[in-house]
Amino acid sequence: MHRFTLDEISALLDRKYRRGEVLFRDGDMRDAVYDLYTEDARYLTPHLKMLRGRAEILAFFEAIKAEIGEVRVHPVCLWGDPQGVVYQFCNTVRRAPGNGTVSHAHYIASFRQVGEDWLCDMEVVAPGHIEGATVPKRGATAGG
Repeated sequence: MHRFTLDEISALLDRKYRRGEVLFRDGDMRDAVYDLYTEDARYLTPHLKMLRGRAEILAFFEAIKAEIGEVRVHPVCLWGDPQGVVYQFCNTVRRAPGNGTVSHAHYIASFRQVGEDWLCDMEVVAPGHIEGATVPKRGATAGG
């Protein structure tokens, strides 16, 4: 199994986010969810509902697709142990269908290596944006 560096994980996640944005916009929620989340992932919605597993996460994304036509992910920082768990803060910009209302959110997620891939096993979403200057960009240790 390949031993990833934080920079390699960051690049891999960036590619997944770009691909996921296209899949979400095109309505392919299944591929978007299966490409990013582990089978037993946990996802805490902005309304504090805990979702368990890909099936519940997929149902949630399919339900909100009518309200959110487009999502852009902007990673803020990545840190952790590439031989264990890494964490990432991201901001998101959401636009309602038809170039409608724009809303902002952020999340923290944990990722673990699954074979030759990295998948999210926990994500917590909340409204608003993280101020980029308040956290290191990447490579910081979990304690620092």
